Amino acid sequence: MIIPMRTDSMPKRDSMRKKDKDTLLIIDDDVEWTDALRIFFSESYEVCVANSSADAIELIRAKSPKAIILDLVMPSLDGFGLVFRMNEMSLNGIPIVLITGWNNPEIEECAASVGCSAVFSKPVSLPELKTVVASLTRPEASKKREATQQQ
Repeated sequence: MIIPMRTDSMPKRDSMRKKDKDTLLIIDDDVEWTDALRIFFSESYEVCVANSSADAIELIRAKSPKAIILDLVMPSLDGFGLVFRMNEMSLNGIPIVLITGWNNPEIEECAASVGCSAVFSKPVSLPELKTVVASLTRPEASKKREATQQQ
């Protein structure tokens, strides 16, 4: 005897896949760039986008992203300001990849000092960016960050 299954009560395949994916938050005021990054990373991550620092704080709290790609230059609150705000709100510990239009060692030093995990200068190599984000979201990378924070 065959018993028909009710498909309306079963989770859809897409929603099941999304739950298995880590969340990646992309923060940049350039909508075309964030759309391109969303498409590029969507196979590997659940991608959320914030086009302002205010929206970013809300998404960080709501989604607990595994990693963040953050533009340095944005209106109202720049990338460094957002990182400082995250630290003040105890939202630190999330790996941040900072993207800047300036190729400057001082920016890299400042980024490292506030807790950014990596810095890319524009134009960004998407394969390199993907490799870095993947390395930051691996389970062993998360364990290492947690151990460092507890010290």
